[in-house]
Amino acid sequence: MGSKYRTINNSEDMTALDRVFATISGEIPDRVPVFPLTTSISAELLNIDLPSLYQKGEFIFNGQVKFQKLIGHDFVTSFFYLVKDAEPWGAEPIFYVDGDPNLKSIPFTQLDDILNIEIPDVNSAKAYEEPKKTIKLFTKSEIKGKVPIIGVLTGPFSLPVFFFTLSKWLESLLIEPQKFQKVIEKIIPYVIDWANIQIELGVDMIFMVDGVVSTTVLPKDIFSKYVIPIYNKLTSNIKAPIILGSAGGEVQGIISEIIRSGVSATTLSSNDDLTICKKLANEKLVLMGNLNNIEFGDWSPNTVKKEVKKAIDAGTNKLTKSMYILMNQHNFPKSVTLSQIGLMVKFGKKFGKY
Repeated sequence: MGSKYRTINNSEDMTALDRVFATISGEIPDRVPVFPLTTSISAELLNIDLPSLYQKGEFIFNGQVKFQKLIGHDFVTSFFYLVKDAEPWGAEPIFYVDGDPNLKSIPFTQLDDILNIEIPDVNSAKAYEEPKKTIKLFTKSEIKGKVPIIGVLTGPFSLPVFFFTLSKWLESLLIEPQKFQKVIEKIIPYVIDWANIQIELGVDMIFMVDGVVSTTVLPKDIFSKYVIPIYNKLTSNIKAPIILGSAGGEVQGIISEIIRSGVSATTLSSNDDLTICKKLANEKLVLMGNLNNIEFGDWSPNTVKKEVKKAIDAGTNKLTKSMYILMNQHNFPKSVTLSQIGLMVKFGKKFGKY
């Protein structure tokens, strides 16, 4: 068995890496891959606070490895936080004990500000020193070749949110569409370079978080006009499978458009109907989702069991087809416990066998 990106081992001893690439290629794996998205759990496992977690590549690596070994899910990631992708452009993060880092201040006030500066050099960017260290640690560990290492970056439509704020960025689409396009075009090489550097260092696929392109934010006609041509450039130049991360945004109305973009997979909102999305995808796009990350912490074990089974049945058409990955719609908040996440993985493995 094989895919566009690697040869797949189809033996009974299928690794998580084989399982995920089989799913992406449309082959039938031994079971549905399970992707519990969370970063904060690493701090808990290492007995450090969240601000400390994000200071060292070793912490991200050690936390991810410990997490994966404890519950046996199907990926690890070198991800720190999304604002980090804006730091080489002058953005500054602010850290919180109980939540993800956010933007301390915006680096630009007008679109012309970014159009008049040079693109930051990804290779020399200080902000990426620790993420690169994390990837190198993964590639030297027993994880490499067994569990997918996922690199994460902010997509070109969402990165400017950290430059101008969301309202100003979307306002520019209406008022200055030509400049909007120029900003996107300027960001593309930066996104491609950072993705390919991660791939060269050893990540197996790219998770591109681009929540602005969901229909929660953009109408379908704007997606067709702007997003597809840009993503065609990205998928043509990034040398690994790309997952489009909608950050909890809805994508049901643009499944056919996402297929045209060339990405290998897309995440779904908990508001998207997985059964309908599966029909729309027509075995041309891997669907990932769509457990409600916010409500999850309040679910009883029995509710987790029911919701996981419901998602797997809908995502796989009662286990007769592949191209589905069980996942929460977006990062679990810090309040979701390790034992709760463990139930998601446990039931995912139980009900996800082909």
